[in-house]
Amino acid sequence: MTALSIRIEPELEEMLALEVKRLKTTRSKFIQNLLTQALAPKDAYALLMKAHAQFGIEQPDSSIPRTNNASNAQALVKAAIEKKHREIKQNNLEDSLKEAKQKAKNKAIST
Repeated sequence: MTALSIRIEPELEEMLALEVKRLKTTRSKFIQNLLTQALAPKDAYALLMKAHAQFGIEQPDSSIPRTNNASNAQALVKAAIEKKHREIKQNNLEDSLKEAKQKAKNKAIST
């Protein structure tokens, strides 16, 4: 086994000391466990199943068809932008109409 030296902020050292004391372990073992977990290969499906079991989450109903919106993200973004442009255009038209009506009203009042 090799030695590793690191520098940490005093606040982090205090938190480490409290956690080590709570878990009744050594700083070395605690950090080794963290590194082992952080560097272990991740199996997304296994993590999902573990979370389902740990938190009592029901499995999704496989009979419900799922959509893959990521595959058509470009089309979704384009549609959203076009919708926003239509809304802006509509608002501009409504504002122009209000201005025209106000001008006509002001003109009628002044004559």
